Order: sequence, then C-alpha cells, then structure tokens
Amino acid sequence: MSIRWICMALLLAAPPLAAQNPPRRAFVTSVQGSGNLATWSEAGGQSGVAGADAVCRSRARAAGLANADAFVAWLSDSTDDAYCRVHGLHGKRNANCGLAQPPTDAGPWQRSDDRPVAASLADQLAGRLFHPINRDEFGRPLPFTGYLQSVATGTGANGAHLPGYDCAGWTTGTGATMLIGGADSTTDDWSGNGVMSCTVPARLYCLEPGSGNAQAARPREFGKREAFVTGSGGPGNFAWPEAQGQTGIAAADRICRTRAAAAGLHRPDTFKALLADGATPAFARFSQADLPWVRRDGVRIADNLAALQTGATYAPINVSETGTYLASIGAWTGIAADGSAAPEQCAGWTDATAQGRATTANIAGPLWLRASGAYACATHYALYCLSDADTLFHAGFDASP
Repeated sequence: MSIRWICMALLLAAPPLAAQNPPRRAFVTSVQGSGNLATWSEAGGQSGVAGADAVCRSRARAAGLANADAFVAWLSDSTDDAYCRVHGLHGKRNANCGLAQPPTDAGPWQRSDDRPVAASLADQLAGRLFHPINRDEFGRPLPFTGYLQSVATGTGANGAHLPGYDCAGWTTGTGATMLIGGADSTTDDWSGNGVMSCTVPARLYCLEPGSGNAQAARPREFGKREAFVTGSGGPGNFAWPEAQGQTGIAAADRICRTRAAAAGLHRPDTFKALLADGATPAFARFSQADLPWVRRDGVRIADNLAALQTGATYAPINVSETGTYLASIGAWTGIAADGSAAPEQCAGWTDATAQGRATTANIAGPLWLRASGAYACATHYALYCLSDADTLFHAGFDASP
C-alpha cells in the first residue's frame, strides 16, 4: 500500500474535530458571600446548593461561557455529594450516585483561561492537579489579599460530604462552620484546606458537568528547563546523603544535582537550590533570568525569574524529580515574604538547632512565598531545585516521567 493511501486511511479513521467533546469549564467565582447561600444577590431567592448553582450559572452567563445554565457548584450537603453533582446526578458517592455502577464520566476541566485543572476527575480527587482553580469566570486571577482565598465546599478529598461542616445545609451564616478549599492550592487542599465560620465570606467553585476533552486537558511543555521539589526532605543543615560531604549552600546544590542526575534530567550540573545564601537573595543565584521553568508533568511554573519572584506563577512547584505529586509539604528557602533573604537560614544552612525559613510547596500565585514561616532546622523539609541552563529546548522534548 502506498504512503498516500496509508495517510488517507489514518485520516478517515480519526474522529472528526466536531465529534470531540468540547472542553468543560471550571472557575472560582469573582463574588463571595456567607455560608447562607440565600443571602447571595445572584442566588435568585434559592437556598442551599440550589442557591449556589444559581450563583454559578449567573456568573457563567455574565462571562458569556457556553452551556452557562448547566454549571453546578462544587458543594456537598447531607443529600448530595459534589462528586455526584458534577456528573449531573443526585445522591451519595458511596451509593454510586443512584446508579448500578459508579459514574466516571465527568471532566476533565479547563479553567476559563484554557489551562487544564487535571487529567481526570480521579486525578483531581487524588491531588494530581496541573493548575489550581484560581481564575474567575472571566479568566482573571483573583485579587491578592495577603491570605489564602477561601472557597466554600463542605467536600472532602474524595468528593463526598463532610458532615457538620456545611453551614447547616448552606442555610445559615451564624453559629456553624464550613469546610473550605484554597483557590491557590493544589493536592488535597483545593477542596479541603481547613474550617472556618459560616459568617466569613467565601467563594464558590463552579464546574460544567459532563465529559470533557481529555486530550486538550494535557499539558505539553516538555523539553524546557525543569524545576522540581525533592521527593523527600531532611534537616536544614543539609546533612543529607546526597550532599556527598558538602556543607551549607554547596550541600543544597549538590543534593539538587544528585537528584536531577538520578532522574535523568537535562544538564543536571546546572541545577541549584532556590535558597538564600547569607545576604544574597535566593533569586539572585540564578543567571538565566529570561527563560521559563516547567515541572516534570509538562506544566509551566513561571515565564521567567521575575515572574517567579513576584508570584506571577501558573502552578506550584510540588512535583518531584520523578514526577510524583506531593501534598502540603514544607520546603527550605530562607526567603522572606518580599523575596529578600530572611534572617532565618539555619546559621548558614549548617546548624540543625537553629531556625530556618520554609514555605508550603502546593501554593501558586503571589501567596507562594508569603505562606512561609520560621521553623526548627531539625524539621525535615524538602528543597526546591531549579535548572539554570541557558537552553529553551533540549533533546527528548516530548518525554515525560
């Protein structure tokens, strides 16, 4: 058979573009209110989850999103789990949402700026998120407030209702508490980050039910210079096995290079720890300032060094050198909230009895550096490791772990 006929056969076998599922959209509302959904101006006089759905649909219409009247809030109550609701169903997940078999055909979703949230709903519930849902219905970043943006969910990491934390079925703003997610967070924290009073304003996640385009929801930026968080950690004096006898900042860099080499990353000799060195800020240690960084899963972290430093990041650095998604772990940085060198640096990263500055590895946006604190250097935390290579693309650009 000729090459021409082979190509024609492949084209005929491929599904037409029109037959592919369109992207399913997800956003966090630009508006917020108390846990009593009936008090929201766009609830249309409805209460509970019905009021939340009305808010989502009103916001989707305002943004001109397709299928606006189908959106539902990622919200659970005693009757319906969020997992069932995003399948367009009612009931509890442990009862298969009223079906004979568990439904599995919701998602994946893309944010309203087209960036994918996760490869599937299963991945999303397992904490393997590509991007946090921190863009509103118009695709805009949420305004920076200096603290984590709270999202009312009442929903645990498995997509099911967490009893007692739903503002009495989302009908009261006083005397009750709600489970919230963090809009800038990934891993489990996107849906269940903490508990707060139902009187405190929170936002809503809004998702379009149905099956999305799985191919469109895959990141494809492989082959650019990488950054990762170490898959395991150690004390802030960096007396780790991979330090190979080095001490201080040299030990941290050696750990990064050893991990990068073991994972087969490009130019492992160029990796450095994102770590302040005395009066030298962590970001000043990198010379190739104009190139982007990507994670092992092909997700872009930031466009350049300035974006990383100012918090204009697309995704957190919470994927390890081997491609593992890590939950809420700390990472040593020595970076103050304004990006400068913090005084807490484990005495030059040599003393496990001192104090060191660390941040949380699963937060994106301006808060990622500000969500930090001083901790005992004997605590086992990870390291951020970033390539300082001067190449934008390298061989094996389509490879993934």
